[in-house]
Amino acid sequence: MAGHSKWKQIKHKKGITDAKRGKIFSKISRMITLAARGSDQNPGTNQKLRIAVERGKAVNMPRDVIERAIDKAANKNESVLEEFLYEAYGPDGVAVLIEGITDSKNRSTQEIKHLVSESGGKFASPGTVLWMFEKKGVVELPLEKNTLQTKEEWELSAIDAGADSINEENGTLFMTVPSQEIHLFVSALAKKGATIETSFIAYIPKTTMKLTADGEDRVGLFLNAIEENDDVQEVYANIE
Repeated sequence: MAGHSKWKQIKHKKGITDAKRGKIFSKISRMITLAARGSDQNPGTNQKLRIAVERGKAVNMPRDVIERAIDKAANKNESVLEEFLYEAYGPDGVAVLIEGITDSKNRSTQEIKHLVSESGGKFASPGTVLWMFEKKGVVELPLEKNTLQTKEEWELSAIDAGADSINEENGTLFMTVPSQEIHLFVSALAKKGATIETSFIAYIPKTTMKLTADGEDRVGLFLNAIEENDDVQEVYANIE
């Protein structure tokens, strides 16, 4: 958990082991299928689907797996998927949002409630945790792949395109924008010749809390346990 910044929390799982690859592919496939529901199955015009497909590409999901996930959206025999967002408190009073996709909300609710309690946390009433986070579009721009402009020039370009925060970590610029404007923002940077690593929607904590070394261990075990649930897509926490 050391150095577990809010950016590392929301970065996609890269360099995953073979043991976890199948589980992550399954989770992203659900995300793609849900995003493809409806009349628009074109990632070029369906922003939610484009983001989901990018998630798959970021973890090297094969193209045929992505296409099968999109095709499932038109199959009426497939289970109906729906999204959920649960609020909880973890060890040391850490505020937590648990985002996921399920084909049985009752099952997921019971499983995750049990998992949260068993792992040292407790469920929270709707709204008591959510207000501590902002739903944002996050765009990653790796500087080593974007040599057309300097870091400072990319930052100015991002500000001109509407970024409301810019942070640099390990050679990558993490830029946030209002969630509904992420597509326009990415398009504006693309016109400048930017190579975008990935873009996605995430819940960003408004403020963060610093944990002791023991607290980091407790919270780390808690977050990992929640993330292991098959229905959970992302877990967000207000920690540094």
